[in-house]
Amino acid sequence: MHELTVAYELLALIARVAREQGAARVNSATVAIGELSTVAPAALEFAFEALRAGTVAADCRIVVQSVPLVLCCPRCELERPGRRERPGCPRCGAESAAVVAGRELRLLAIDVED
Repeated sequence: MHELTVAYELLALIARVAREQGAARVNSATVAIGELSTVAPAALEFAFEALRAGTVAADCRIVVQSVPLVLCCPRCELERPGRRERPGCPRCGAESAAVVAGRELRLLAIDVED
């Protein structure tokens, strides 16, 4: 369960940002998780809840924004919603595609109290 490591790093990042902003408490953190990332949102939330006690984020809740897979054809440059099982281009027939979105794991925002 690598979500525990991800939650630990996320908590450290949230604590650092809160400290830099002079925040006394963090209410929520919004995280973008791509469809192709290997992070399970429920497991991340569970791990985060287990680690947050005694920190500035003790009552922080995680808000997950799912990022769908978006592919781009290297031949005709068609950008479209993707499906893992069919990366081929529907316009020109190219067999592969580049991932434009869907691998993210990013802290987007935190809501803090002074």
